[in-house]
Amino acid sequence: ICPHTQCPKSLLNGPCGGMVNAKCEVNLENECAWIMIYRRLKAQERLDVLKRIAPPKDHSNGVKPRTVIVESRNKKQS
Repeated sequence: ICPHTQCPKSLLNGPCGGMVNAKCEVNLENECAWIMIYRRLKAQERLDVLKRIAPPKDHSNGVKPRTVIVESRNKKQS
């Protein structure tokens, strides 16, 4: 279970704390990724893995947002 892709906030070191009844606060239809990770590790008797801290990701070399110019659809026609 990949927290970077499963968690809408891409949190790597545990849940955000905003979940409700094990559901994601961003989309209440989805189970919190960290709940799924916890349950999987517990079933494998590997909860000690949760004590490891993942270092912050360096996104400085990633794709930067582009400038998009959108013309207004509400222009008055002469």
